[in-house]
Amino acid sequence: MFIGLASGAWAGEATAARSLPRKIYGHYMGCFCAGTDAIWYHAQSGLETMDFPGEVTREKDPLKRDIVGAIQRAKNPAAFGGTYRNFALAPFGKGKLPREVAADLEIRRAMRIGMDGFTFDAWAGGQGARDLLDLMLKICEEKDYPFELTVTLDTTCLDVKDPGLKQYEGNQWVKTLKWLVDKQWCHPMKLQYENYGWLQIASPGLDWVRGDWAAAREWPSTLIQHITWNDYHENTNLSPGINTRYAYYDLTGYFTRWWKTGKPPEPDHDRVYIFSHKYTHKSKIFPFKEKTRADNVIEVLTILPKPAHLRMPGRNAEWDAPAGMSFKQVPLTAGPVVAELLRDGKVEIRLEHPEPVSDRPFRQDTGKTAICTEESRLWKEDFGDQESMYVYSEYGDADNDGLANWFEMLWPHPAAAGAANGLRAEA
Repeated sequence: MFIGLASGAWAGEATAARSLPRKIYGHYMGCFCAGTDAIWYHAQSGLETMDFPGEVTREKDPLKRDIVGAIQRAKNPAAFGGTYRNFALAPFGKGKLPREVAADLEIRRAMRIGMDGFTFDAWAGGQGARDLLDLMLKICEEKDYPFELTVTLDTTCLDVKDPGLKQYEGNQWVKTLKWLVDKQWCHPMKLQYENYGWLQIASPGLDWVRGDWAAAREWPSTLIQHITWNDYHENTNLSPGINTRYAYYDLTGYFTRWWKTGKPPEPDHDRVYIFSHKYTHKSKIFPFKEKTRADNVIEVLTILPKPAHLRMPGRNAEWDAPAGMSFKQVPLTAGPVVAELLRDGKVEIRLEHPEPVSDRPFRQDTGKTAICTEESRLWKEDFGDQESMYVYSEYGDADNDGLANWFEMLWPHPAAAGAANGLRAEA
């Protein structure tokens, strides 16, 4: 176990840098521990997640909820459908995970894909973030995990008046460094960035991801800080989330092994990933408002031990995929998103995304959605055989009544009760 301070520094000559061990850290938001704390609350809070005023969220009769009126009057995040689109992927409706269990889960998930440690954002979550860092240090010590913990100083979160640092003298930077003492070179990574009401940017498919990792392999990078492990409300999270599920997480493990060893990992079984989006480019949003939008595509990425034929039923897309990693991008049009892998004319894998592409979006959301063939295995490793996989979809129809899940969350009716407000279903 390691504790230190993450910083940016010039690595010197390429040959010297390449002699250093390569390490990757997940930038960690201490207020968002999967299955507990603030991120658990936001995932359970229904209309409150969309930042609706109290008089709307407390109205038990859905037909009396003045949702459209509240949206039209709002000048805050409620006008855009709230601050959050994504949450940590964990069992739903079973109560919070104990904090020690949740912290251990986060560490094990990170180690499983080759992450070397977390660098805590100082201090997103204030004293709670420091308490969680202390807890993770304790877990790593007691279980002898080969996992490193450090902090990154965040100018937007450091507070000179922070009560937890009052015993130290100096400004907020010095106080944090003293707290750390008492107890390289960095390459950026990105999938997308979401700030509702201001800016939304998303890579065409995974082009940015492939480009960043290619640069990290070609340049003498020895340290990566992945932005972020768990910043769900900005959709930059590497940690499994309800929208990207295990796909981006598992694929990052592949890229991490490639970067550390210098060669692509040899696949021992077929892996298929789908990255898509919730709605088409020119569709009109209602009832919420829209400020920004990012064009995009659907991407199917494969990692195969031997060649196969791929097709997307209903999308007029077929191609031959070679062994190793390859991908295909198709237009983002409305309809189900399905990929099939065939050999000798027989379908060996059928992967259907639970989130179809809509042409009738209800709120602004350019963040990626994803699914992969590794999800059942990874969920089982995280939560065991007895807990069924938690599936989330806004534009699907969980109860098959012809009404989209999002509509039944805003205006639920008795027939939708079994689908848990229309948005949540167990698979």
